[in-house]
Amino acid sequence: MGDSITYGFGAAGGYRAPLYQLLTHAGDNVDFVGTQNGNGVAGLPDGDHEGHPGWRIDQIYSIIPSVFDQTANPDVILVLIGTNDYSQGDDTAHATNRLETLIANLATRRPYAQILIANLLVRGEPFNTQIQTTFNPFVRGVVNRQRALGREVYFDDLRRAVPLADMPDQLHPNLTGYRKMATNWFGAITNLFTPEGSSNAPAIARAYASTSLTDVVVVFSKPVADDAAAVTHFSLSGWVTVPEAVLNPLTKREVTLTTTTQQPVTNLNVFSSVAGIVNGTNFQGGNLEFWPFNYSLANSARVPNASDTVYDWGDKPTPGNVSIP
Repeated sequence: MGDSITYGFGAAGGYRAPLYQLLTHAGDNVDFVGTQNGNGVAGLPDGDHEGHPGWRIDQIYSIIPSVFDQTANPDVILVLIGTNDYSQGDDTAHATNRLETLIANLATRRPYAQILIANLLVRGEPFNTQIQTTFNPFVRGVVNRQRALGREVYFDDLRRAVPLADMPDQLHPNLTGYRKMATNWFGAITNLFTPEGSSNAPAIARAYASTSLTDVVVVFSKPVADDAAAVTHFSLSGWVTVPEAVLNPLTKREVTLTTTTQQPVTNLNVFSSVAGIVNGTNFQGGNLEFWPFNYSLANSARVPNASDTVYDWGDKPTPGNVSIP
């Protein structure tokens, strides 16, 4: 997450291509995430990133909710941002305050991610002196304050990895410089934490409704055991039952809960001209179905007395037009 240096301006693939190679050669299964995918290169099959050329800290901060809504939960977040605050003269006296606000936002929205915060790289004057006076000396302290709050935030001295000689325009690294960045990031990632991120036990990171409106996906902070997907481990409010829970066999992090939009009711009055339907008033047990789709015969919700061979009050939703039995 960052600006044009995260994008990789000046060299195809930036630091992301050599970092991908370093991680995969070390045996890690790498999945870069982000809403951007520009500046790819052969040897980088996963071009996702969150690098925005010319952006400042406040601009990155403003997109965090939408970015997290569109991407998978990251185990690791690499953050290099702030140099454009100086070249654009954006209240540099408070740049570290904005950085700390950004870090807090990331850490609270994704508390199970390991967040690596880098100091700013060397660049041409007069900005380099300004950065070394009002920004870089304070980044480690910002990170330490966040860690003292129990947040998974780490400091990375990225500046020491890339000399000005590797920056032809005195701002962006060349290919050699990006390779040095990749080596530095790789060292920090492998030395500070495991590929699965937080050392804490798996916990629910978030949950969201599927586009079919018939399932809820529960996302865990890290892989879970196969038996974690037992139906008895989950419940949903609002009379919604969970007849099935399925663990994603590849990631072991997402459990899809099949739900029903059926609701049991009491004091039910039934009046129907259809043969076989029991009419009457004040029934103490009944079931209502409200689905945005068609349905099939199977009693997927396991509703008492419902049939698997006829359409009734326990049917399974299937794609199609609106039907309200």
